Amino acid sequence: MPESVGQRVRQLRRARGWSQQRLAVAAGIGLGTVEAIESSRTRVPQTDTLIRVADALGVGICALLGYPCERDGNALARMEIARLRERLVELERGLAAPKEAAS
Repeated sequence: MPESVGQRVRQLRRARGWSQQRLAVAAGIGLGTVEAIESSRTRVPQTDTLIRVADALGVGICALLGYPCERDGNALARMEIARLRERLVELERGLAAPKEAAS
């Protein structure tokens, strides 16, 4: 198995007979992002980008990172992203709430 995320993405993309453009469209990301990942200009892409690429290629994120995959390798990443988004909303609400006068 290739050693970098970019090499793994390239290998999986080519195994499907896809161009970089086809992967970009399937993943909903820019062609430049695919090029950056495959050339290792982006050493480890952002989690949401990894999820999109993995989903488009039909593999778990763990496969892109070089680890053995569970049945749904992206499920935990999706749950973590959802949790972090919820926390961000909570924090944003806290910042927008009027501050009470100190007694």
